[in-house]
Amino acid sequence: MTSKEYIEQVIAIGHGFYDIHQNDDIWWIKVAPFFYRPVDVMQTIEIGQAKPKPHKALLGYCHMLTNNNNANKTWSMLFLSELKLNSFEIKSLSSSARAQVRKGLRLNDIKKIDNIEPLLEDMREICISKAQRTQHGRPPEYYNDKWKKEIMKEFSVDKNAKDRWGAFHQGSLIAFMNTVLVEGTMFISFAASHTDHLDKCPNDALIFTILNNCREMKECKNVQFGDWSDVPSLNKFKQKFCFEKVDFPVYAKYSIFIPIAKNMQKFIQQFRKIIKK
Repeated sequence: MTSKEYIEQVIAIGHGFYDIHQNDDIWWIKVAPFFYRPVDVMQTIEIGQAKPKPHKALLGYCHMLTNNNNANKTWSMLFLSELKLNSFEIKSLSSSARAQVRKGLRLNDIKKIDNIEPLLEDMREICISKAQRTQHGRPPEYYNDKWKKEIMKEFSVDKNAKDRWGAFHQGSLIAFMNTVLVEGTMFISFAASHTDHLDKCPNDALIFTILNNCREMKECKNVQFGDWSDVPSLNKFKQKFCFEKVDFPVYAKYSIFIPIAKNMQKFIQQFRKIIKK
């Protein structure tokens, strides 16, 4: 899929699911409250060439640059290079990682998901479990009937553009990952697993199967598995599958409201401490 086709897919899903808008001929997506980046995360833009609508990006925006010279930040991602992807196999992993992969493949049936409708409740429980375990991303209450309708809408639009892989234990979905191929890069765009079944190593089996599939795809040159995390255990899990930290040059524009908001937050915290005393 080309970058243009990917952006068209996101637009087709609708603004109700993704908070996106177009400005200066670029489609922007909200990644934090009042903060935006291009829908195509790898899209490079020169400084001053484009920015999101000011009333939406009250706290700022960021985008990648073509070179490091004008960057004021870096965007750290976990990448599996073309060279490492082409040579990827079970022997590429450490002995402990190989054992976990084999356990995951033995206890789970790994396959693509062609229809998510009968799996919606399993997916919902997995997402809630992940939210409760990690305390990151959407809160547990987000995954309700409205979420089910939105995820079905997304699936109906991009089912031919995005692959969904599931780990099934005794017939029940216990983990899943979404992948999408854009301009030769396979993005693992979402991953979730149920806390009660982590001992069955479904994530190990899933990522191993996905990487094997990527290696066999001529159009796939490398794989991206999310941003470098502030959770060391998450980075360690990805690195054991040969992913490496890669820093991309970024320009980030921050609003003057950010230091004001931070100072206000500190004031509120201090005020609460005084009240408690």
